[in-house]
Amino acid sequence: MLQYLGISPVDTSLANNKLAGWDWPGIVLFSPLLETLLLGGAFKLMASRLDRRLAALLAALLLAGMHEWYAGGWGWVVLAPLCVFTAPFALIRRFRDAALLGGLTHAFHNFYACILISWIPA
Repeated sequence: MLQYLGISPVDTSLANNKLAGWDWPGIVLFSPLLETLLLGGAFKLMASRLDRRLAALLAALLLAGMHEWYAGGWGWVVLAPLCVFTAPFALIRRFRDAALLGGLTHAFHNFYACILISWIPA
């Protein structure tokens, strides 16, 4: 997400299968927070005009498109998890509770993904 803000990462490739120390807080804390706010905002805009389930799916597709735009092919990889992260918005009426559940699920997903990436031998 930092790339959208114009902040270039030091190394965007995972060719060495290792994450730098700064990558962990960004991937596990900052990214889920920012992306949950984006998903929630897109959902709220669309849910006022569409069915809540359709709005959740379209919000997930929108964020998957943003991932695709930055890294070709990555949008398809993250589409299923993004659908899971937006499901609370469609199923829970209180926005705060839905954002908390979706954001924590996203953070946990990114946490174990970072662990798996770190364990893969270079």
